[in-house]
Amino acid sequence: MTDLPWLLLDVDGVLVPMGAGDGEEMVESTDAGIRYARALPARLASLGKTFAFVWATSWGQEGNDVLCPLWGLPRLPTIGLGDVTFKRGTTWKVPAVRRFVRDRPFAWLDDELGGDAHRWARRRSVPTLLVDVRPDVGLTQDHVDSLLQFGSTFSRSD
Repeated sequence: MTDLPWLLLDVDGVLVPMGAGDGEEMVESTDAGIRYARALPARLASLGKTFAFVWATSWGQEGNDVLCPLWGLPRLPTIGLGDVTFKRGTTWKVPAVRRFVRDRPFAWLDDELGGDAHRWARRRSVPTLLVDVRPDVGLTQDHVDSLLQFGSTFSRSD
């Protein structure tokens, strides 16, 4: 097992911006029905040297079937979000994420992280980084730089 921290990946609003992006060149994939930044595959490749990726998205296994081949990723573990019940004003993915990560260091990219998620992350006894992504912009190089800085403190198994 790798000792890399996990990087939890959301898709809609993060890897696939829901708006114009950040002025970057965009790519349309009619097969996948998505639009993403041309730089995204290179950004993911860079992050893949520092993190072990995990899908934390309602795409579920479809992320493996559709997106991994598109972006040059291997099949990834998927956090089963299932039929989640949650209280209004809470981050709906937190219960499933909490069960999945247990006491392992991780970073989480999402466009729907609430105050409850950030409070939980601050209370954890292991390194945890939550990255709020603007859904109209998606993952930027600034996000990647912050993640690489966070991930640089972990030992690697080569």
